[in-house]
Amino acid sequence: MVLKRSDVSNGTFRALAASFSGRPDRQGDLLQPGVFQHSLADLASRGAKLPLLWQHDAAEPIGAITKAEETRAGLEVEGQLAVDGVSNAKRAHSLMRVGGLSLSIGASCPPGGAELQDDGTRLLKKLDLHEISAVAVPADAGAVIHTVKGFEIDFQRAARVYFGLPKRRAELLMQKGLAGLTGPDPEDLERAALERLAASVDRLFSQFR
Repeated sequence: MVLKRSDVSNGTFRALAASFSGRPDRQGDLLQPGVFQHSLADLASRGAKLPLLWQHDAAEPIGAITKAEETRAGLEVEGQLAVDGVSNAKRAHSLMRVGGLSLSIGASCPPGGAELQDDGTRLLKKLDLHEISAVAVPADAGAVIHTVKGFEIDFQRAARVYFGLPKRRAELLMQKGLAGLTGPDPEDLERAALERLAASVDRLFSQFR
């Protein structure tokens, strides 16, 4: 599941909670585009937010989904982890930052909302969303957390302050690693300076490998 930036204590994130990959998930379900539209419209009309749970446990809320919309890719969401005072929210935040969690939807299928295909796949045409959970192994392999707000901005700030990188180059370093230092960019520094910087950063990173 890519995010905007903010402070590390913020605990905000953006993710793809369910994908329109065209392939059945691990439970044999396939999502049809438009499957979430009715439920999202209902939530919007009530001004309601989907709860963010830990591993689909209703007794373990860890935050809230602050924005949800259906796009061509699937169900795109933005959320807020309750990192102040909720232990599993802090745990989820740490795991998201290292790519150790994905998202999974909790939903029910109303009558007529599914169609069994000849190959045994269940085509889901309408779902009522109830919650979204942070999980280690989602049913939908296409559901991924793109970015967790906090780490990126801290890294980019350090790259600009300590290495003197332009803003765009610091973003490329975050996105592409060392290749982001030497690839083409309109805000380029002198090539020789970039190569020296890349070598310095590589030596620094090697201490943590």
